[in-house]
Amino acid sequence: MSRPLGWVFALLSVLVLAACSQSSPPAMHTLSLDGSHGRVSVDGTPHTLPYHQSFPDGADVTLAALPDSGYHFGPWSGDLSGGANPATLTMNADKRVSATFTATAPADTRPPSVSLTGPSDGATVASSTVTVTGTASDNVGVQRVQARLNGGAWQSCSGLSTFQCSVGPLSQGANTVAVVATDAAGNQGSATIALTYATTSTSDPFNITLDIESSLTTAELAAFQDAAARWSQIITQGLPDLNVTIPQGACGGLPTSTFSGVIDDLRIAVQAVTIDGPGGILGQGGPCRVRSSDGLPAFGIMQFDSADLAMLQQQGLLQATILHEMGHVLGFGTVWGSLLSGAGTTNPRFIGAHAEQAWQALGGSGGVPVENCLDASGNPMTNCGPGTEDAHWREAIFGNELMTGYLNAGTNPLSRLTIASFADLGYTVDENAADAYSLPAGVTPQSLASATHLHFQLIRPSGSLP
Repeated sequence: MSRPLGWVFALLSVLVLAACSQSSPPAMHTLSLDGSHGRVSVDGTPHTLPYHQSFPDGADVTLAALPDSGYHFGPWSGDLSGGANPATLTMNADKRVSATFTATAPADTRPPSVSLTGPSDGATVASSTVTVTGTASDNVGVQRVQARLNGGAWQSCSGLSTFQCSVGPLSQGANTVAVVATDAAGNQGSATIALTYATTSTSDPFNITLDIESSLTTAELAAFQDAAARWSQIITQGLPDLNVTIPQGACGGLPTSTFSGVIDDLRIAVQAVTIDGPGGILGQGGPCRVRSSDGLPAFGIMQFDSADLAMLQQQGLLQATILHEMGHVLGFGTVWGSLLSGAGTTNPRFIGAHAEQAWQALGGSGGVPVENCLDASGNPMTNCGPGTEDAHWREAIFGNELMTGYLNAGTNPLSRLTIASFADLGYTVDENAADAYSLPAGVTPQSLASATHLHFQLIRPSGSLP
């Protein structure tokens, strides 16, 4: 019996749809790996080389190079590049990858050679801080040089092939300084040096004579006497006596009468006067006459507003203030001369060798930062002018150290750095007489605002004495 043609077309459509409903197998791509002196892990399974395997289109394959003993990997080449290990490769086509393995040179186990050039082994030194110099060499390169004193903590030295190591404070008597150089392979070479620390023995101590030119309270007089004694403890060697005449009023109206006689070693005229009341101008002072032989001060003045002295006594800052200003009479900031670099710029520095060593021991480098009247953010500081700039340590860095231009509530330590700067001027000093001091974590605008600025006019030398 015949059937309509429509039925035949319907049957064919069903057959075509059935055929289309069956999915085609995914395309496959071949990964070929080669290399020598190592294996490659494919998706976590190690395989010897060469290696061939097919993967579905779009599959991500993780490859990890596994070098043989005595070799190191690097890099991939072919359809994978770079030194990433492991690395991922997407199989969107046939891929060929080579793993490169290179023989590792045997480690150099010979230690670096270290030679110390100064000071000489067994030397006796008068300073409690010394700089040990030397050279270091090694086939694979010196990476670090360190030193330590008497078995203490290691500290970094400056330089490598030629180095300098500042250590201190030395103990009285025998000391040992060890220096170690470390190379790129971790090998270490060392050298040691023995030093004897002995402070200068002298029958001529440093004397400061105070000429009190006006009435002072008991507390004020004691502050001046204590400051003179403190500086005489720090400066340990007297200077040659001078037989001189200082005319009346030769320096800021002082002395009030002509002085003729012997100066041993520094003479300071002290006066309290009425100036402008508390909180204004503190006074003036400094060295008026220096020695022609070495430029060190011989005669100076310290003149204060009596109202400010009383205010400082109430604030507990009197002794620190007198000690600070007497430091200027001795030459701090007033006879620096060529020791001050960059005066008048935004970055003045004190470049004396002893002070630079003490600055490095605090964690600094280069010259010691001198006051530039800028805060830590580089903004101009209030109450900072010619009497402060270029003549004090930088407040924004040194905080409560005594010889910044500001006094802080609490302690104002006289540091080894300050004492070392007097050695640069030519004095014989004892750095062990310093107060404990470390750099502050940060000097904020708030701490600057709360500090007491010393409105004190510094006097520089106006003549020399034979």
